[in-house]
Amino acid sequence: MPLCSRAVRHNKMKKSIAISLLSFILFGCEQEYIVKDNKVFLKGWNEGSGSYERLIEEADAKTFQTIDTDENLTLGKDNNHVYIESTLIENFDPKTLKYIGNYYFVDSDSAYFFGFYSNIDDCEIIGADPKSLKTFDKFPWAYDKNHIIYGHTIVAIDDLSDFEIISENWGRTKDKIIYKGRTLHGVDIKTFEIVDEYMAKDKYHTYEYGEIKT
Repeated sequence: MPLCSRAVRHNKMKKSIAISLLSFILFGCEQEYIVKDNKVFLKGWNEGSGSYERLIEEADAKTFQTIDTDENLTLGKDNNHVYIESTLIENFDPKTLKYIGNYYFVDSDSAYFFGFYSNIDDCEIIGADPKSLKTFDKFPWAYDKNHIIYGHTIVAIDDLSDFEIISENWGRTKDKIIYKGRTLHGVDIKTFEIVDEYMAKDKYHTYEYGEIKT
């Protein structure tokens, strides 16, 4: 992916998260699953549109249940599928689903992150090991036996004990600087310092959103 495309992607993500949070604060949102007439509905209310009920056509009312987490998520499952709000999540195994924490979930084959996303189909963490995935205390950092994980992005690492979380967006090892799960290339480790959550510098470059600023 071109560098300019990455920068645009991160800018869009930052704006979309801010807009979503603002919308939630201004309009509010309460949602729950209900079963009636042998059908499953997502029932909700918000200041903008009032009350609503959305039919989840694929859901099996006889086996449907809400998935409890400590996050602001509305997830459910039946014998065949997993749902986020009223959307079916493809290839997510409801029988082996497990909540890890900090919006991370695993099943027998895959790992998923629902803390932020632009498309529900992009929530799978490609390359992560679901059997060894654990979270750090600092959101949204996580790890498995071979990787540091930031949301949907992973970076291979030789020694997990060498990794240090600096802030929400920044982490480091003795020879790597990691921004949102991506390794910065060409960094001078000795002179590297963080300016804020989105900018950093060393004696050679200034970095913005994980890229060299030109």
